[in-house]
Amino acid sequence: MLKKLKITSFIFPIALSTLLATQVQANEVDQLIKNTMQERKIPGLQLAVVKHNKIIKQGYYGVESIATNKPVTKDSIFTINSMTKAFTGVAAIKLVEQGKLQLSDTLDMHLENLPNAWQKMTVQQVFSHTSGLPRVLSGKGVELIGDGTSEGAWQAVQKLPVKFEANSRFQYNQTGYAILGKIIEKHYQQPFVKVLEQQFVKANMPLAKHYSFTFDQQKLDTLAQQYLLPDGNNLQEVEVVFEPLIYPAAGMATNVSELANFIAALKQGEFFAPELLKDLWAPAILNNGKTEGFNSRENGYAAGWQVIDRKVNPAISASGGDANTIIIYPEKELTIIVLTNLIGGLPIEFVDDIAQYY
Repeated sequence: MLKKLKITSFIFPIALSTLLATQVQANEVDQLIKNTMQERKIPGLQLAVVKHNKIIKQGYYGVESIATNKPVTKDSIFTINSMTKAFTGVAAIKLVEQGKLQLSDTLDMHLENLPNAWQKMTVQQVFSHTSGLPRVLSGKGVELIGDGTSEGAWQAVQKLPVKFEANSRFQYNQTGYAILGKIIEKHYQQPFVKVLEQQFVKANMPLAKHYSFTFDQQKLDTLAQQYLLPDGNNLQEVEVVFEPLIYPAAGMATNVSELANFIAALKQGEFFAPELLKDLWAPAILNNGKTEGFNSRENGYAAGWQVIDRKVNPAISASGGDANTIIIYPEKELTIIVLTNLIGGLPIEFVDDIAQYY
């Protein structure tokens, strides 16, 4: 009896101290996020922290809509914009596993009747924005060139000259993902949306399956309202609707819980053998032997994923609309997912601050 009492009295303070430490940690993270949202004028934010494929922290902050004052909850759904590219990469690497595709393949090995200047570009070059392809977007948000339709824009972009020699530099461009969508559809023999729906089912992402891509007004009203901050002070509502041609580049909607499920499924080999993650996350190497990306932080671009190559805590990221980001720290078995409804909120700039607590 005395022995049992001794063991119990020994364990209890340790368990209590661990609980208190965890609570302090959670409070500090919450305060960091609230301060950051105030500084950056972010209306609403969802957070998930995943350690060893288990969610150890979730947080919901601010509002989905300023007009309705509806709070962000675990059920809130966010448009994730170009984070969709990460899913396109997964679809392509599945084809690599099946022997139907190699990232080093030239485009003419998979699609016919492309412009001559495009034919010897590689799959990896269009994935990594190093191809020099002309732009299929007009530069005004997500408006397509030509007559503004998917077919019209596809015909128009093929008549434009290339921007630079393939593999000579990085320039962000959605045209490559339109091409990748056509390659994926050819080999899967299904519409691109159906291909991604298979991923949603495997990863337990019913919200993504229901709310992605086709944005009718009813669905738009259900999503967290997106905002811009054009003058740095006053938030402006914005509705972004993507045309089918660029679905492989953008068009998904989901939440942090489902994205956590996706990352777990990816690491556990639900989509393809885990050893193929090295192909998914390998940045393109330019002719000068270097990698390039958006900035000094995201300094490489892979198959729909960005690479954060650095000596301490190297990472892989998937971001969208400068509003959302996933960062995977492979050496730490840690993933941080942040979704916001402010285009330009740039959570990529403060996710490391969250990660330091874990």
